Amino acid sequence: MNTLAAAIAREGPAWVMAAMVAIAAAVLLAKGVPAWTAYMDRRAAVEEERERRKSRESEERARTEGQWIQAIDRSNDVSERVAGALDSSTRMIGQVSRKLDDDARQAERNAARLEKIETDMQVLLERIKR
Repeated sequence: MNTLAAAIAREGPAWVMAAMVAIAAAVLLAKGVPAWTAYMDRRAAVEEERERRKSRESEERARTEGQWIQAIDRSNDVSERVAGALDSSTRMIGQVSRKLDDDARQAERNAARLEKIETDMQVLLERIKR
């Protein structure tokens, strides 16, 4: 027993210091673990909110892109109809232009015939007068 008491007396301050360090570590763990878990919970909540926001933005972007695609499709449809109408109008204008050219040639032929008839009538009138 004396040897045990002598060993404790010699090593006592080291044991006391080790016990105090162990107690301090236990206190720090007891207070630190809840603080750490609260911090990690807050980080997880922030990350979850960020993911929800990204999801909403992605859905909104998809909706907007869908609207753009629909608008582009409508615009393309309108452009095709306008192109068809312009093509039809161009054909009609060409037909009218050809008809006007034909009518102008016919009018020239009729004018030449009338000129010939008038000349013939003048010749006949001069013959009758003599």
